[in-house]
Amino acid sequence: MMNFVAPVRAAAAARLCGSGLTYEACHGPLTSAPPAERIDVSRRSYATQWACNAAAYRSQGVYDRLATELALTTGARVLDLGCGLGDGMAAMARRGASVLGIDENTDCLRLAAARLGLPMPAERISHRWRHDGTFEASIAGEPAEPFLPMSLAHSDLLRDDVELWRAVSKRGSLDAVTIWFTGTHKVREFDALVQAYGLTSDDRYAVGMELTAFRIASRHLKSDGVLQIVGRAAHPDHNVIESAYRAKMLDMAQGSPFRLVDIQVFGYSEPPFGDGMPVGPTAQTRPARKAVVSCVLTRT
Repeated sequence: MMNFVAPVRAAAAARLCGSGLTYEACHGPLTSAPPAERIDVSRRSYATQWACNAAAYRSQGVYDRLATELALTTGARVLDLGCGLGDGMAAMARRGASVLGIDENTDCLRLAAARLGLPMPAERISHRWRHDGTFEASIAGEPAEPFLPMSLAHSDLLRDDVELWRAVSKRGSLDAVTIWFTGTHKVREFDALVQAYGLTSDDRYAVGMELTAFRIASRHLKSDGVLQIVGRAAHPDHNVIESAYRAKMLDMAQGSPFRLVDIQVFGYSEPPFGDGMPVGPTAQTRPARKAVVSCVLTRT
């Protein structure tokens, strides 16, 4: 079992639900569905909501700006963790990169495949609901050949996926690993492994995924390769956001082969409330300014 002990500063803002709604209003339609349908309903809801965010970010050039910060060369091999609807993959491919996108959400992968003109990857995760209201998941089957020049894979980053990482290793060391705008569907909190790791809030889940990115990058990234972690934040002062993320990244990088080299914080706009997944409410009395935060680390 991987050890996800979240740094104190990284998880200090953990909250029950980041949607801005009450738990019942946010989760009720999903948890009231029959167990056999909950995961599919939850995945579909997430993909539909995130499509609104992705369209807004795309129209503002967010994905292209993030891809530019990687300074990719033609033929660079990139692993995009939690690829969502494929907008980041598309931006990196426009810069000549070969990209493998991985996601647990089959509805996101279906939309990504349609957007990128790729075949839908084989579904490789099965679930079993338990009497205590949680579920277990297992991965089986071989993924498609990665990096040709773009491909998608269905996997769960919290779980060991021997076949996937064997296929990635066969292609040699990676030039970059990215994890942008980490999130997951709401029924995921009933995953027994998610509960075992204590990742049952949006913020703690994000920390867990970011630590997973460090682990994967340490195994597969070449020397001087780039790990890019991107998140969203809201605060009246962007300098405060930058300082918080710097502390968070330095905490995470301790004892790892990574060095923080750059943090970029820039403003952007979310879609109208109710049309997507907003940054969570802030306790600040002054109006919060929303920011994308891009953290770039290199492997030493």
